[in-house]
Amino acid sequence: ACACALILLIISILNQPEASRVTAELRQQVPTPFPPQTAESAEFTFGTWLILYVLSGFIALSLEILWLRLLSVMLKCTAFAFGTMLTIYLGGLGLGAIAGTNFVQRSRRPASMFLALQTLVAVSAGIGIVLLVSHSVEFLIPNLSTYFGIRDPLNVSLALNGILSWWQNQAVPPDTSTEIGRFVLFFGVVPLVLILPATTLMGLSFPYLQKAVQHDIDKIGRRVGALQVANILGCMAGASLTGLALLNQFGTAVTLKIVIGLASIFAALWLRNIFRMRIGSVAFALALIAIGFVALPSAQTLWSRLHGAAPSRVVFAEDGSGVSLMRDDGTESNPYITVFVNGLGYSWIPYGDIHTVLGALPLLVHPDPRDIAVIGLGSGDTLFSIGGRPEVRSIRCIEILRPQLPNLRQLSMTHPDPGLLKLLEDKRVEHLSGDGRAYLMRSELRFDLIEADAQWPTTAYAGNVYSREYFELLKSRLKVGGFAVTWVPTERIHQTFLRVFPYVLRFGDNVDVGSSQPIAFDPANVYAQGQQKFVHDYFAEAGIDVEAMVKDYLQPGKITAYGPDATRPGTADIDTDLFPRDEFDYHRSRK
Repeated sequence: ACACALILLIISILNQPEASRVTAELRQQVPTPFPPQTAESAEFTFGTWLILYVLSGFIALSLEILWLRLLSVMLKCTAFAFGTMLTIYLGGLGLGAIAGTNFVQRSRRPASMFLALQTLVAVSAGIGIVLLVSHSVEFLIPNLSTYFGIRDPLNVSLALNGILSWWQNQAVPPDTSTEIGRFVLFFGVVPLVLILPATTLMGLSFPYLQKAVQHDIDKIGRRVGALQVANILGCMAGASLTGLALLNQFGTAVTLKIVIGLASIFAALWLRNIFRMRIGSVAFALALIAIGFVALPSAQTLWSRLHGAAPSRVVFAEDGSGVSLMRDDGTESNPYITVFVNGLGYSWIPYGDIHTVLGALPLLVHPDPRDIAVIGLGSGDTLFSIGGRPEVRSIRCIEILRPQLPNLRQLSMTHPDPGLLKLLEDKRVEHLSGDGRAYLMRSELRFDLIEADAQWPTTAYAGNVYSREYFELLKSRLKVGGFAVTWVPTERIHQTFLRVFPYVLRFGDNVDVGSSQPIAFDPANVYAQGQQKFVHDYFAEAGIDVEAMVKDYLQPGKITAYGPDATRPGTADIDTDLFPRDEFDYHRSRK
């Protein structure tokens, strides 16, 4: 980058005489136009315009971060959320800029138009969010709440294959048609309504700004560059302050109100520029701020709506790392909590399903599990289950979503599930906040068991815990005889796991246990471990019959053992860090 900048600087110096000649010719050729509204005639110095464009950039990037948070939750944390947001964001900027180059020619008050458009950016962003959480929109989109309330992600691959079949005049099954409709709605219509109006106005405002400040041909280049630098600085400030401070301190709902409220500065200046009203412009800006704070949803309303629940049925927490939400889907006699992370249903409470198996099964197979690492907390089910042996001395749980543990503690006060309470009181468990894979890379510790809590393979960045490089990292952090464990939602993940570990036990079709040394496995020993008093009582306190649970996985024909001589897959169809196939094309290999 430095070399490129140096080359461009040298070229510009060498071409300075030619540039001066061209400028002189242009000055002679350009007729005297109708006197435009310049920076000076609008009572703004060029320095003031720079400050305003810093503010514009701050609002633009802050909104981008907030839209991504909202889309990530709405689209169930899919890997396609960022691409969808960025496409619409940049598309709107481009469309607005193209339209603005045509409209600006007829404008005699470009400064006022720029200020008005910047005000409308925030207003349109606010209206989109209000519509999103409004129950009246159900008349237009009847299945909106139903979709927000479901736990599983949208089947993007099925929808795209269905669209391809329709394009080729092939029959499309009813379930595929339903998925196509959801895909078009939530990857098209809803993001467009939320983002496109505001970003189009952003792009539209730029030509008006240029007309307002450009009144000397000798200064065109410098002023364009200075404005772009100012806008970039504002964008950097917005990304940093909103992403690292405001979201952590206030959460999404309040940050939205702050960012949209900042646009009242543009509104006040617009009113002052048009009507020369100082006190009135300030009052108008304060009124806009008040309306925004009242009209925009509270955090409780926003997140309950985007999870298809009444506000009284959810417990949530959020910061810059994401949104943790627990939804009460049960009754007094039959309690049931669905655990959502960034809009996607990960697990549930009470414990006792696949997450329990992922913890309990390898724990009972291992001859002497003492030190354990678990990546991801979720509902705490896997973490609870992997502590069910008296030999276990320490369990390190690394969770990237910082609010997850505090939210579980908050949930335990209103919904005191025995398994969750036992987990939160377990002194052997050390909760760490951060990226689990990064922790393992930096740690010199070695473990008897390492596993990641189950997550959907199409989740954004899920490839980081299903790739060959990740499994190789686990392999390098195991003690002699240690186990790495993974959920196996696709055949490709199994093949990737099999390629790394020389010894693998596959239980059913969804649990893999791997090691660098031969795995001494005897179903009788597993049953015996499950019948120990400590083990039995530990799980029974949470209402789990651990013997019956693991019994299904120990049936003849449900266990497959692989040794070093077993056929291993090539590299053509496995998950890697650089090509996380399942993250972007999961459903083709889904079982």
